[in-house]
Amino acid sequence: MNRFNYFMKYTEYLGRKLLTGMVEDHQFHSKRLKRLTGRTPDLVNPVTLSEKICYRMMHDHNPLYTRLADKLAVRDYVATRTQKVQLPTLLCVYDNVQSIDFSQLPDKFVLKCNHDSGSAVICTDKDKLNIARALQKLDFACAKICITPPGNGSIKTSNRLYCAKNTLIYFPKETKAARQKC
Repeated sequence: MNRFNYFMKYTEYLGRKLLTGMVEDHQFHSKRLKRLTGRTPDLVNPVTLSEKICYRMMHDHNPLYTRLADKLAVRDYVATRTQKVQLPTLLCVYDNVQSIDFSQLPDKFVLKCNHDSGSAVICTDKDKLNIARALQKLDFACAKICITPPGNGSIKTSNRLYCAKNTLIYFPKETKAARQKC
């Protein structure tokens, strides 16, 4: 992705972030769903799946949903709930993007921040990977700020990175003491 696209995505992100402070949840979700579906949604008595998801986002602030959306925390949750799901092996935990040692990674991997979507760096051949571009993409993605559910009203950064294909690498702001640090 070139610099112009990064700039445009970052500008769009800042605009959306600004709008969240100026628009009520009900108004935001109603306008968004009307734009997507072409009809006015019923967010008081939801019928469609989209309406029900928006209703839950506005009214049900169960902390379990936050935990399930966290790619690192959900591993612990799944491991305690069932033995039927085989989780990929956790390789490493990093404190920042610059500390990633690409020489330690396998030949094929995926790096992705935990708090968003679309920031994946997919590497099918480590010898052909443009490391500078990968780090730039991850830095941009990790600069985003995630807002925690309205239940406690706090803002927190949640930057995590992971590697797929049976090996995981996480980039958390806060790590558990039990996790291996690289």
